Amino acid sequence: MSLSYWDSGIFLVVDGDHSGGRYRYVNWAWCQDCPREELLENQRQAQTWQAIGDAPAGEHLVFYGLAHWAAREPYAAAGGGALGESPAVSVTEFRVTPFDDLIYDDEQASVASDLYAGKVIGFHIQTQDNDDPLPPFDGGMRLSLPGRNPFGFADSFVDGLLLGAGEDPSLYDVSAVAPSSWARIKAALHAR
Repeated sequence: MSLSYWDSGIFLVVDGDHSGGRYRYVNWAWCQDCPREELLENQRQAQTWQAIGDAPAGEHLVFYGLAHWAAREPYAAAGGGALGESPAVSVTEFRVTPFDDLIYDDEQASVASDLYAGKVIGFHIQTQDNDDPLPPFDGGMRLSLPGRNPFGFADSFVDGLLLGAGEDPSLYDVSAVAPSSWARIKAALHAR
């Protein structure tokens, strides 16, 4: 059994150079007779992965495009599992490599995004809980600009600031949260 759009899990879509635009979210299985030019545009400048913690066949990460190599080492890895039954606690950990120019049938010619501390990328993340084989989903949440389709258009992605390992986020004055917001007041109280 392999992952599919209907499985519970986490979707991550990344536009590594934050260029926006249409990136053609088409599952490769739906487009096997498409011309190469059309296949090249699928996932080319923004990429979609789905990760699942409790993967019955051990496949914790899938790439939604023809470049199956983009979901394997050295570009990506994932793992996870679930504890309990009702309610269950699902744990998922994964890493991916975004590409500025992904060419599905030419791994060597594909250009990985240059990632560094302080860079702003575009991304969309969505969690999904589905206990039935088909929609509607039982629950989930989505982080993208409201009213826009994040699956196919990178213009609806939110900004993501990359931090270095162990770097203090307060070095960057980019928070949309006001200094006197309820979230910051609660955080200050818990820090005491």
